[in-house]
Amino acid sequence: MSVLVQVSRKRSLALAGGLFLCALTVGCEKPQPTAPKGDVTSAAATALPAEWEVPIQYRGDWHESLANCANAADLTRMQITVDRVTINGVEGQVKASSISGLQLTVVLKLPIEGQDAQRVFAFTLSPEQDKLTAVQDGPGITRSRCPAKA
Repeated sequence: MSVLVQVSRKRSLALAGGLFLCALTVGCEKPQPTAPKGDVTSAAATALPAEWEVPIQYRGDWHESLANCANAADLTRMQITVDRVTINGVEGQVKASSISGLQLTVVLKLPIEGQDAQRVFAFTLSPEQDKLTAVQDGPGITRSRCPAKA
């Protein structure tokens, strides 16, 4: 899935070896640090920087219908963790994230046609934090937060 973003003003920041468009936020609030360079071998050194983690209010299991929350095969299922977003069974690693109001914009490293590719995704959280709408491709699918499993 490729993302085309059109706005009157574009700014970009180099993040994690890729180009992160701040067009959806129309002006990033602050530049994000670049990823560490060189040979990084320790687990602590390869961890996602705290400012790039997906904030807790966006994490969870999301489905278009709450009736499908128990259905792991539901095609509208989306799972978001601190450093991963899984949509339709395809898992993307978070390489960078940005928040503007209730909108989360993430750069994901995804396996596409046998190769890794980076894509930008944007989601808007409802004020009640129970619905999440994909907004990068125009009017997108709105998913509901599934209740936490006991």
